[in-house]
Amino acid sequence: MRAENPNIFLLVKRNNSSNLVVYEGLKASNGKLDHGSPCEAYWMDIKSGQVKYTRSELSFLERSLAYGFSSTPHPTHSGAFVLKLKALPKRPVVMAMGDNGRVSCWASIGGRKALVQEVYVEIVERLFSLPQVKYMQLTGVDGNGNVVNEKIVP
Repeated sequence: MRAENPNIFLLVKRNNSSNLVVYEGLKASNGKLDHGSPCEAYWMDIKSGQVKYTRSELSFLERSLAYGFSSTPHPTHSGAFVLKLKALPKRPVVMAMGDNGRVSCWASIGGRKALVQEVYVEIVERLFSLPQVKYMQLTGVDGNGNVVNEKIVP
């Protein structure tokens, strides 16, 4: 999916569904990340056995409790933004567009600065209440090309 769309910078996979939460950078008419609204998050609904997918919006609860975010311009890197994901409020993510026009995000994973590749969320469904996050697994690549992982238990 990232190969098809260079603006997609983060995918969230879950154990209980093949659908993905997609974070996509939004560009202004000048080709740079939109200062007022640099990214959006939405569902990529994937039907079993199908190559095509459909897009659907996150619900109010999903934006408020799990997959929403806030963004502010990075204090020292022009054109970059600091994202605070609802699911990881103490772990800021830096989103920027490279010289090649591809949007990517960086975060601390296992104590190392890494290009974030994926977030996996293990969820436990509960009867009569909201699902509970058992853990999140961050996967990325550090500056030396090494894969780094970190398991976060809320």
